[in-house]
Amino acid sequence: MPKVIYYGYLKRGYLNSIKAVLGIIVIIVEIIVSQCTKNENQQQIIIYLIVNFIFIICILVDVIAFFKQSRQTNYGPLMIINGNQTQIHWYTKQKQISAVILEDKTYQDDAKTNFHNILVKEQKFQFKVNAISDKSFNYFLPEIIQKFVVLSDVHNNGSYLEQMDSNYDFSLLCGDYSYGGKAHEFAKAFRGMHMKPVIMAVGNHDALGDVNELVCRETNFYQKIGQNGFFFLYVLNQNILHHCHLNKARVDNAIKFLSDNMQLSENDENVFIVSHQTIYSTGEFGSIEYFTKKMEDFIDSHPTSKIRAIFSGHDHVFSSFKKIMFSILSTGLEVVHLIVFLNGATEPGIVKK
Repeated sequence: MPKVIYYGYLKRGYLNSIKAVLGIIVIIVEIIVSQCTKNENQQQIIIYLIVNFIFIICILVDVIAFFKQSRQTNYGPLMIINGNQTQIHWYTKQKQISAVILEDKTYQDDAKTNFHNILVKEQKFQFKVNAISDKSFNYFLPEIIQKFVVLSDVHNNGSYLEQMDSNYDFSLLCGDYSYGGKAHEFAKAFRGMHMKPVIMAVGNHDALGDVNELVCRETNFYQKIGQNGFFFLYVLNQNILHHCHLNKARVDNAIKFLSDNMQLSENDENVFIVSHQTIYSTGEFGSIEYFTKKMEDFIDSHPTSKIRAIFSGHDHVFSSFKKIMFSILSTGLEVVHLIVFLNGATEPGIVKK
């Protein structure tokens, strides 16, 4: 059973900086305009025009920087846990046939591409990616997991990586690692992922585009990692960005998937459920009664299960709830990550970044 679950505060640096700068500019503009004219209507019109002009400039600068950065270099490799295999993913600026080189074998692309995915059956190996560098990479997923990180809603912003401690076994993402579901956003979100294994759930933003073709998993799936079992669910409508809605048929399919496959976790010490949509909520997007009721019924009908926690994102705030003998936790944006300790790992304190 998890010894302790706690959360660490991380700041999304560039978002907070832009908000602060815009706030200061607005105050300065208001002071200047108030000194230039005493007519309140004129003041409001001038301030409105200036602030909106500055805001449009900021958006244009951000868009240009985004496209420039997301396509300017090769990146990778990213090592994704995929069944009993390891999916190695990397990006090259130019379309080409690239390869993963192990000590005794080589895995190569079938055709020229920018985004490369190779499945390797080993769980512990050393390899090179010929299109990235001559550097050797070591992949290792421990048989006994001591600590893993839970992330959500990073929305193609890789700045969180600079603030994370690299002392963990793997990272778990609760969805929305992109903003528009594009492959280059996927690249930007995971640039430099500490060379640790990752595994991902689907978010509503991810479902908008081609990102999930890179992940190479179904939207509902089970994954054994060490002594733990993870069930990943997706219950939201696809192709709806800012007005995302629950899909009742997806909810029913997800609950059926859980019911039909719980036996897969019979030998797991701990079971975790991962869903981008929250069960309970303290955030602006809120919980949805149909999904909440279905999940409660499922949980109540499995009182002896080994479910230790349910992780979600979507809400962009941290929240924590307790039901029976396990936790229901949501994380995202301003509170970027949870750290889960298992099997008597080092007693943690609150992380301060």
